[in-house]
Amino acid sequence: MKRLIERQDTPFTHGRAQAAREERGMSQEELARFIYRTRVTVSDMERGRVRVSTQDLALIGAGLEKPITHFSAVLTGAEGGQLTPEERNPMRKVQ
Repeated sequence: MKRLIERQDTPFTHGRAQAAREERGMSQEELARFIYRTRVTVSDMERGRVRVSTQDLALIGAGLEKPITHFSAVLTGAEGGQLTPEERNPMRKVQ
């Protein structure tokens, strides 16, 4: 019997993904092709509009040549410390 891997969402600091993509000189379209998603989905990920699965996180890390810990506050232990208010809560606008 095959064992199915449950899709899990990971706390994702979207600002770091956009910065890493731009640092590599990669467009959203290029990253989208690499992670098998649309450019709109990459844009939504970068804006914090959609949750990022662990599978997508792994692909983003590979495509941008960064460890997955670079994109996740929980994995880096930075939660509440080094993150900006936008990274801690991307759905809330900071004034």
